[in-house]
Amino acid sequence: MASLSLSLLYHQEGLDFQGISPDSRVFRAAGDDACVLCDLITGKLLHRFDSASVAGFSHDGLYFLLDHLTWDGELSIHETASATTIRAFKQQGLARVICSPSVERIYIVAREPVKKKKDDGEEIEVWRYVVHADDWKRAARYFTLAMTSSGIGGAGILLSPGGRYLFDFDNRYTHVQRCQAFDARTGEPCFVLDFGIRGGVAFSGDSRWLTVTSGNVSRLWNLDTQQMVKHTRLPVAQGALRVLSAPGTLYQTYTAADGFIKLRDAAANKIKYRFPFASPPADVKLSRDGRLLAVLDGETIYLYDLKAGAQTQYAGVQQGGNLTVHFSPCSKYLVLARSAQPGEMSVFQIT
Repeated sequence: MASLSLSLLYHQEGLDFQGISPDSRVFRAAGDDACVLCDLITGKLLHRFDSASVAGFSHDGLYFLLDHLTWDGELSIHETASATTIRAFKQQGLARVICSPSVERIYIVAREPVKKKKDDGEEIEVWRYVVHADDWKRAARYFTLAMTSSGIGGAGILLSPGGRYLFDFDNRYTHVQRCQAFDARTGEPCFVLDFGIRGGVAFSGDSRWLTVTSGNVSRLWNLDTQQMVKHTRLPVAQGALRVLSAPGTLYQTYTAADGFIKLRDAAANKIKYRFPFASPPADVKLSRDGRLLAVLDGETIYLYDLKAGAQTQYAGVQQGGNLTVHFSPCSKYLVLARSAQPGEMSVFQIT
């Protein structure tokens, strides 16, 4: 049976928790003027950078990418242990950076101008997004893709969790959401999907399943066959419908009118787990291995071992602010972060 024990209480004014490295050794926090990397177990400050932001880590956690937040898109790659600079470069029109825990690539999303002719023949300048796939250590560019995404900051460009596909979601249509999928390693086009509805998108941990959810309507797609396999109208739920990525499937979780949190296996189309809760919880998260479920409710964190069918809890969570819970990639630690009081977080060891 899994249990929780408080191993670290971290506080540094003006900094907000941002995430954990893929090797579960380092967490990053950032504020308006600085960002830091700290040891997840001890809270020891490893590196601090002023007027910059840590954009992400390499798949093995050995390197991190620093965005210097300059107008000319200055970026640099450093060793996580020593902060030694591996290389520095610039990317004009930088919008955002996508780092994958599974793929040895950095995906740099940039905005660039292109010429386009109107119906009357007049030539105008419009903007489009491109994605550059770069190597972490070498100054090597594997491929460049021109995208049609019109989301702000290239938000319609997504990488599936397993690093299998790079998606370009075209959000220009009112009722139809369409996407083009590319091979994330080679940049070759793979397939196009027309969803028929516009809504939130989520992937299974192995990049095999994709759901599009609009209101209480959900459509499930098998990415191996590029076929929609299920169209489901979910029960009207209290609070938000959350989609949790698990190995081989997706769980749609909601608080039902009968006072239970229910986890619905989207691939099997059935309720797989249910837990008694009178009201919608503040946050629900699933560990990367799909074994543990953390539910934050009031002053208590509930931890469920889904495989063993066991439950433990940690009472006495201090209230105030927007609280969220986060599993480390190794599933051995759970972080409780408070955004209204930046710099405050608790790290629990799962034993």
